[in-house]
Amino acid sequence: MIVGDGNVDAAESLAVFLEFNGYRVVTAYTGPDILELSSLVHPRFAIIALQLPLLHGHEVCRRLCSGDRCPRPKRLIALTGSGQGQDRQASREAGFDFHLLKPIDPNLVLTILR
Repeated sequence: MIVGDGNVDAAESLAVFLEFNGYRVVTAYTGPDILELSSLVHPRFAIIALQLPLLHGHEVCRRLCSGDRCPRPKRLIALTGSGQGQDRQASREAGFDFHLLKPIDPNLVLTILR
């Protein structure tokens, strides 16, 4: 699994929580780093903040969905502070399966991953 967020503390906190619950997690802090790691680890799940340095989360998702570098993850989860209808629609159009608002409910994340 990949957790990608430009907020290092948020990414690391979520990763620790997921590891505690039995998941193997790698973290990345920029859009290009998420893509590079994905090509190496072929994640089943990706949790990606939309506001990333260097490459927006929607573009990261589009590239992951294209299958050019690795198989598409089973679940792609967007993390954002914006939950208006157009925000959710943009996430769906980019290829995300879920659009979660920060601060996230960790139990909801576990439910989605199961």
